[in-house]
Amino acid sequence: MSTTTVAPSVPRSRRRILSRIGLTVAAVMSVFNVINGAGSLIDPTFGQTDPSLAPQPVWMSLLLLVFGLSTLAAVIPAWRGHRGGLWLVIATRVLESWSAIVLPFLPGAPDGMWGFVVALIVVGTVVAALVAQGLRR
Repeated sequence: MSTTTVAPSVPRSRRRILSRIGLTVAAVMSVFNVINGAGSLIDPTFGQTDPSLAPQPVWMSLLLLVFGLSTLAAVIPAWRGHRGGLWLVIATRVLESWSAIVLPFLPGAPDGMWGFVVALIVVGTVVAALVAQGLRR
């Protein structure tokens, strides 16, 4: 007589909760992207505590707006379980977080930027992984 062991899997309700936590954090991150992008387009020194630092480049402000608005547009369909919305949230959060790798190399970037960059990459990747739990059926 042979026995078969099945690998334990995360229950469906738990995956749904994890996905919704990820979607909530993704929505909050995208709201901050929109605020930062729009604010720095209006005033290039928006949010800077040190006026001697270089202003945020326009292309970065536009990129933040695109990532933030596309994530916000996809959160509601993703919340309802639409796979396309889930994939869009995952893609925008991964791209937005990993695009921060260029920040320390921009002219006029403040010292100590690496801690922020690493934190943003880790949080963005974890959020994408949480949202991806909703893709499993």
